Amino acid sequence: MIICPNCSELSVLKEKCPMCKWEVKYLRDIPCFLSNKEFSREMRTEYRKLYENIADDDLTASILPEGYLKLQAEQMAKYIKENITQLDGYNLADIGSGKGYFINNIIKLNLKSISAIDISLKLLLTIENHKKIKKYLANAENLPFYDQFHIITTSDVIEHVVNLGNFMVSLNNSLKKGGWLFVRTPMNENLLKYTKLYKCKYDFVHLRNFNKEILMRIMKDSGFRVKKIYYDGFWDDKIKKIWEKPYFNTFKQLVINSRNSYKNINQTIGCLFFEPTEIIVIAQKVSNITAGR
Repeated sequence: MIICPNCSELSVLKEKCPMCKWEVKYLRDIPCFLSNKEFSREMRTEYRKLYENIADDDLTASILPEGYLKLQAEQMAKYIKENITQLDGYNLADIGSGKGYFINNIIKLNLKSISAIDISLKLLLTIENHKKIKKYLANAENLPFYDQFHIITTSDVIEHVVNLGNFMVSLNNSLKKGGWLFVRTPMNENLLKYTKLYKCKYDFVHLRNFNKEILMRIMKDSGFRVKKIYYDGFWDDKIKKIWEKPYFNTFKQLVINSRNSYKNINQTIGCLFFEPTEIIVIAQKVSNITAGR
């Protein structure tokens, strides 16, 4: 089943909504599930243009170090394998697929299908064409899916969305009952670095901050039960004060992620010595939250 992104009616939507007559558009053969308002409303249009500009910059010179992004992707794939023992026949959606690093890590898993979803056409076009992969240009706050996926992953997206409630309802609608949600986001981040007053070149980037307590409350309110929390992003400039020099240099090369070298650091060691900069929440859908569905 599909939720029409234009009128929000649930139907067997193929190319045209029987209720509002909205039609799927295709951009470079990729189905576009943006509503009429998202094409015309000034703020939404500017939002899409902003992320196309960010995509342009990222494709020219990666905004985050490539090694770190690839490590994130490997870690997310590992979390899936650790927490879901049976993947046969599962449909997975990756919200905010970017350049497809995560998809490259899971393509060999025994999944039935992988849906790559992003608001940037340019980034979607960088993802390889594969019989398992379906690409969708869509707004994470207005996903067109209902009861469709066994697993949803989303890395570094929740901090960007304009309306957090819309995003969480879209995730809940898209997942099957008992389905798994994997959310990765920066934790306890200093948002001042995104202000134009400090020369940030984009009008808005990360719009909110998260920690364990906030995320657990959001998940509960959104029909999910948290199953596990992971921490990551252990950087050499985030060492806990108790371990500062002279101890710092003795184990730096063993466990620290420098800006030029990235390692899979054990959770226990990482949290002992560092202030994590990333948090990963793994939850299961326990109830529907959209009235009437």
